[in-house]
Amino acid sequence: MFGQYLKTILQLILAPRKAWSDVAEDDPNPARVLERGLYPLMAIMALTAFCHGFYGAEPFQIGRALESALGQFLSLFLTVMIARGAFESLMPPMQTEKVPMARIANVTSFSTGILAIINIIANLCPIDLAIFWFLPAFLIVVLWHAAEYLSIREDRYAQFIILAISVLIILPILFNFILSLVL
Repeated sequence: MFGQYLKTILQLILAPRKAWSDVAEDDPNPARVLERGLYPLMAIMALTAFCHGFYGAEPFQIGRALESALGQFLSLFLTVMIARGAFESLMPPMQTEKVPMARIANVTSFSTGILAIINIIANLCPIDLAIFWFLPAFLIVVLWHAAEYLSIREDRYAQFIILAISVLIILPILFNFILSLVL
């Protein structure tokens, strides 16, 4: 299942419209997507946070690396939970028909998986590059194509994208910032 999850994420990055139609065809169980896809990917992301500590000019500090790993994991975990709740409560007026909650759960799980992969790449890169701050913007394209999968009315696409950007891009950045101050 983990391999299928990564394959779907890669397809979402390369061909989002086709990927969402394939996800609709496969109709994956959202609990399995979380348990066997997103959560292991987030664990890998947390482990790669330790790698970033080895590259810096300062000596490696296990406490600092642990704080970074915990902060990254918690920010994405909280994002998944809040995004699902926000989508489930705010999306119905935007939809042409009622879609199963499983679709909403899958959109949040796959979108958050893309953010986890961006974090993994940033953690493994020995220098901080500004491009890593802009890579989450690519998620907008993936979410735009998810609108059809979620049966969003065409006149409500902009409203859906604003909601999706708020809960799936801005929220994890905000959580990461707050957790870096607290931890």
